[in-house]
Amino acid sequence: MRRRSVLPWLWSLAFWLGFGTLLGLHEHAVWMADRPLWPALAWQVLGQWGPFIPLTPPLFAAGAALARRADRRRLPFLLACAGALLTATFLHLTIRSLLWRALPIEGDAAERRARMSWAAAWLQEEVRGFPWQLLQYVAVLGVAVGLAERRAAEARAREEAELRRRLGEAQLEALRGRLQPHFLFNTLHAVGVVARTDPEACSRMLTLLGDLLRSALDERRGPLVPLRQELDLLGRYLDLQRIRFSDRLSVTVDVPADLMDAEVPDLSLQPLVENALRHGIERRAGAGTVRVEARRTGDALEVRVLDDGPGPDGGGTREGIGLSNTRARIEALFGAAGALTLAPAEGGGTEALLRVPLRSADGGARA
Repeated sequence: MRRRSVLPWLWSLAFWLGFGTLLGLHEHAVWMADRPLWPALAWQVLGQWGPFIPLTPPLFAAGAALARRADRRRLPFLLACAGALLTATFLHLTIRSLLWRALPIEGDAAERRARMSWAAAWLQEEVRGFPWQLLQYVAVLGVAVGLAERRAAEARAREEAELRRRLGEAQLEALRGRLQPHFLFNTLHAVGVVARTDPEACSRMLTLLGDLLRSALDERRGPLVPLRQELDLLGRYLDLQRIRFSDRLSVTVDVPADLMDAEVPDLSLQPLVENALRHGIERRAGAGTVRVEARRTGDALEVRVLDDGPGPDGGGTREGIGLSNTRARIEALFGAAGALTLAPAEGGGTEALLRVPLRSADGGARA
């Protein structure tokens, strides 16, 4: 805290000493080359620009306070600006008149100082220097207000970005919270169907269901998981469904090894496969096939889930909670860069296409 309070004063000291030294050296070289350097330089650095050193930090603090005011066009704001400028100008000229009496000077200025009292010198400074000095402090206050507004805008941008991030996380958590009970209900429904005819198969399904739920409800799973992890969860879900459908279900998974670490939204493939089973395989009189494929297309990962059911034209596609929540999560995570679409598959059936930016689980884009 102490360092922050001292830092503006150090910046003011360094800036005005450096600025005054450069101008003093230039003026001495052009106009006073025949006179000693140090008296002229001391007056330029300390007498002309030195008063800015103690007055700039308070004026910057006033500028920051003025930048926070909302009533920019009202009289109190204008009066506050005028008060800060007049006070700074008055103090600057007072300090300069004191330094003019104390610093070493030569020539006509020295003779004039010897004839004048401090009060006369102060009055002369106030009268002659006030308009020009006021303009200089208008510039200083303008810079102070501008920098304060810029910092405030950056702070607001950071706060808005943090708010959007938190809202996005809350939205994703809410969507996932809706998806998990939906997933549990549908899986228990499948167990209930089998329990009527095959208690032994029902017992195996309950065991698989326990393993599946422990993995699906794991709090350590983030919004994005490696495709390998999502396929492992999907495999547990399909093991359970194979018991239910018996010989009616055939599943093929075609995913290249170099895409196993690509990131996909958590619990994104299970709703697609569930939709294929409910609106594809269940509507077939005989056996059916579900295919899961993953391919790289440019800088995107495309995962397809295809079934050979009746397809959209045969009433085999209906978007429920699972698909709508998955689409909403993809939009929240990736914006326009992600998509989930349903369309007729070549040769019949339905194709669900999940498209997301191709990124590895370590956080980098895949080359």
